[in-house]
Amino acid sequence: RNQSPTRVKTQEDILLNTSSLSKAGINLYLILICMFILAPIIIVAVISFQYGRYLAFPVEQFSLRWWTEAVVRAEWREALWKSLLLAMQSTVLATILGLLAGLAIHYHDFRGKQFLSVFFLSPLLMPQMLTGLALLFYFAQFGLSGSYTGLMLGHVLVAFPYVVRLDLDALPRVSRRS
Repeated sequence: RNQSPTRVKTQEDILLNTSSLSKAGINLYLILICMFILAPIIIVAVISFQYGRYLAFPVEQFSLRWWTEAVVRAEWREALWKSLLLAMQSTVLATILGLLAGLAIHYHDFRGKQFLSVFFLSPLLMPQMLTGLALLFYFAQFGLSGSYTGLMLGHVLVAFPYVVRLDLDALPRVSRRS
């Protein structure tokens, strides 16, 4: 009797031999996830063309009324400019601080290194709404709630862990000499 040894299937073998039905199911699942994520953005964009004074979905009458208001009124232009400025400044600050933290954690050995790494990434585990409320109450003690400085600190705190995570992921791939 000629018995061939049984070969253990690898992950690649399993992926290559999946049926077209299961591939279609996976594709459908991914499409549904994307629709679930994008639906609120699409709905808000469509509602922004509502003519009426109050939001309604579906849109009863399409108009550029609110877009015209946003462009014409100085308050809206100023708010947009402040938002863009805040976004740029907090991005630069979070990137610099996150890069410095990532470099320190990756290249140096020191006591508490693992704790610091987990501590810097812990805001990723906290729900954003809870973080916002905690910052509101904390900043109120120092008179920073509602201030530009408070907004800046809040945005940096939210963006910082993402920068650290990306740095800690990318730095092992980068040569120390380059």
